[in-house]
Amino acid sequence: MSQRNGTTKNEFKKVFAEMKIPNGKMLECEISFKKEPSSQLILSEIRFSGDFFLHPEERIEEIEEKLSKVDPERLVEETLLLFQSKELELVGASPEDFASVVEKCVKKMS
Repeated sequence: MSQRNGTTKNEFKKVFAEMKIPNGKMLECEISFKKEPSSQLILSEIRFSGDFFLHPEERIEEIEEKLSKVDPERLVEETLLLFQSKELELVGASPEDFASVVEKCVKKMS
């Protein structure tokens, strides 16, 4: 059982952010994380959805998997780098759009 911007049953919290991309499309990001007693944030999962296409399609899962292992302090920068890959074709959103929606989530995590 999960809730957006709430706590899950296993003590991971979820934050959700969305943004309207200038061409009228939506981009959404959901991040599951927990805060250790030391105040360190540990990511569990990151998911993207919305009105965009990524080719090749299976790369979105690879990107989400890689980002789920990134230090939260570097998450925005790493998102931008991964989506800027020359091997990807994005339609309906830019790498900067993905970095912006991730940044909104990160701000909610603190």
